[in-house]
Amino acid sequence: MRKNALIMLAGFMLAIVLVYNPVCAYIWVDEPWQPAGQEPAKPGISGCVFYDSNVNGVRDAGEPVLSNIRVELWVGEDRATLTSTGSTYTFYNAWGEYTVKVVLAKNWASTSPQAVTVKVEQGDTVISDFGVVRIGCYGGGHTLGFWSSKNGETQIKDNPGGESTELTMLCSLNLRTQDGDYFEPGSYSELRSWLLSANAVNMAYMLSVQLAAMALNVEAGFVRGDAVVYAPGVKPGTDFLTINELIDRANYSLGLDGDTPSGDPYRVYQELIKNALDAANNNLNFVCPLP
Repeated sequence: MRKNALIMLAGFMLAIVLVYNPVCAYIWVDEPWQPAGQEPAKPGISGCVFYDSNVNGVRDAGEPVLSNIRVELWVGEDRATLTSTGSTYTFYNAWGEYTVKVVLAKNWASTSPQAVTVKVEQGDTVISDFGVVRIGCYGGGHTLGFWSSKNGETQIKDNPGGESTELTMLCSLNLRTQDGDYFEPGSYSELRSWLLSANAVNMAYMLSVQLAAMALNVEAGFVRGDAVVYAPGVKPGTDFLTINELIDRANYSLGLDGDTPSGDPYRVYQELIKNALDAANNNLNFVCPLP
């Protein structure tokens, strides 16, 4: 008799906690993920973290759901609860306005907003999925050091047309010198000297040598033009561009302004592009095709 009374009292106290402190009353369940719109009804907040191979921010067919990615639930500025995802994450018995955030490890990036604010009516379920990718896989990039070395010279001259094929391609770009003039190399030795003398006093010059290295990488077949890189700030509306897009934006910016010293209003943007090309030439920002 006494045992039954204690059980009833414990149940009553648990009910009080769920009603008056719902944020603390979550349950994490590792269960098979189901497409949006087909999940069982769950009062609270639920979703998944998926590997967004095509970086479009939407989970497409074949894109896997990831395990062991941290998802946090916040109320205002205060962390309310924390869980690790299995195939899905779920915060039960949460209603009101919350911020849900996916926490990423080093060398991971979000393809959808990393944090979203949701408003949950009592008894409803809000689905919030997060797209992520891993960056830093080898993409075939070769640096300025390679292209100014004997190996780079051999690669450039190892064509039926000799060095003229690469030099003609480089002359078609809006490459700049330290003084902001257009640079059109007539020989490999001239190209090498230009590469080795690069500095960022004129950001357009530094951008030019990184652009030249990447253009040579693509022409040599080291890097695919449709490979995707992480380049925040370069293109409005997305943090991801293909190598071809990155080359086009670099070339266009150099055509607009070939002299960007400190204080020039266009220098900051050219530096963003330069950094993205530099990272790609060093294989630091290529998006990995698989987790």
